[in-house]
Amino acid sequence: MAVVSNLCLQVEAERRKRATVLESEGTRESAINVAEGQKQAQILASEAEKAEQINKAAGEANAMLVKARAKAEAIQLLAAALAQQVSDGSLGQQLLWCWTGRTTAGTWLSLGHFKSSK
Repeated sequence: MAVVSNLCLQVEAERRKRATVLESEGTRESAINVAEGQKQAQILASEAEKAEQINKAAGEANAMLVKARAKAEAIQLLAAALAQQVSDGSLGQQLLWCWTGRTTAGTWLSLGHFKSSK
């Protein structure tokens, strides 16, 4: 009977040992899964931030390009209008504000008597 009792104790000890090992492996696997999940979340967040920065930079570059084109078009329109005024002599009839550079006040200069020679 003592042999059977000892065998039962050994079997029970072996079961507890296996249960402890399995529980430990489960805890380990769970920790690994959590760490892998956190790692993937950080990678995805980093990639999302990178994509956001790229999109923002592309948007800013596009906005700068649109503004530059609008300014270039405005300059072309002003140049065409100025060329027209010069060619028909109306520019000479306008008043220009000229800074003398010697004082902080400006002086008015009338170019009304100048006409372009056609």
